[in-house]
Amino acid sequence: MKETIRFVEQMSAIEYGSLSEPALEMAEKLGAPLTVLHVVHDLGDAPGYYSVKGRKKQLRRMEDVAADMLSEFTLKMIEQEKGTVFFNFAPILKMLLDQLEKTPFDISTVRNVGGLDHRENIERFLQAAPNATFWAGFGQTEAMGVTRSPFNERPGSAGKPSTVAQVALFDDYDQPVPVGTPGEICVRSPGVFLGYWGRDEDNAYTFRNGWHHTGDIGRFDEDGYLWYVKRKAEKELIKPGGENVYPAEVEKAILEHEAVVEASVIGVSDTQWGEAIKAVCVLATGKYNAQTVAGISTGTKIDTEHAGMITTGDHIAHG
Repeated sequence: MKETIRFVEQMSAIEYGSLSEPALEMAEKLGAPLTVLHVVHDLGDAPGYYSVKGRKKQLRRMEDVAADMLSEFTLKMIEQEKGTVFFNFAPILKMLLDQLEKTPFDISTVRNVGGLDHRENIERFLQAAPNATFWAGFGQTEAMGVTRSPFNERPGSAGKPSTVAQVALFDDYDQPVPVGTPGEICVRSPGVFLGYWGRDEDNAYTFRNGWHHTGDIGRFDEDGYLWYVKRKAEKELIKPGGENVYPAEVEKAILEHEAVVEASVIGVSDTQWGEAIKAVCVLATGKYNAQTVAGISTGTKIDTEHAGMITTGDHIAHG
């Protein structure tokens, strides 16, 4: 962690103003309108930066500013500083586009956007910024830059393996699967992490046969594009806004409520967050009803009160 912090400090301290003009043109003007949990995937409280011709513009943390204010601020900065690049995780893009409809800004200088989002949000953005390319890809904290391609090359896919990554799909017996058949996405790359701290058994399993096993299922089409399918059952999690939420963690918190006898937490498709949390609960008989648990606060990273839904039923099937 300390090494990561020193790396970020060193990168932030680079004096771009001393670079030649051609070098400045190559060092794109970078916008980071993210909840900066994604900055270097480690520094949850680090600031995001908006780099413009070598000058760093520090953005306020998303949590500190109302969504519409931050969206307007970001759009204003893109127009004012002629930003060309930014990174996005749902619901950032939708927030910016909604604000753009309320308050017009010129974002025609934007050339490249990377990240994850719902297909309709990407298509809507490309209409608003026709000079831009949205780069779709696959990666995770443990393995950066696995695949990447322009969204329009194969809409809906996660792109092709990057030049530094070797990607293979294996079945449950660690055998390669044919083209078009889903398998676990496995990676060899300099971008793969070194291992989980103090978890030798987990590392042995994750890195078996010399491959990093991501826990995600995907398939390759005949042209070599990777299509994300789902998370493996053994590593099931929900990813609202690109963040990892473990269903068991939310279920445990919900079950602490006296009204709840059983709970099952699942991920559901959501155009704003990409994926949202839904909890199905069986309530104790008597005075309780759906309204009783509608505002449960789980105390987890993303609260069901804000990012998900709670419904009730008579029973939960176990299979």
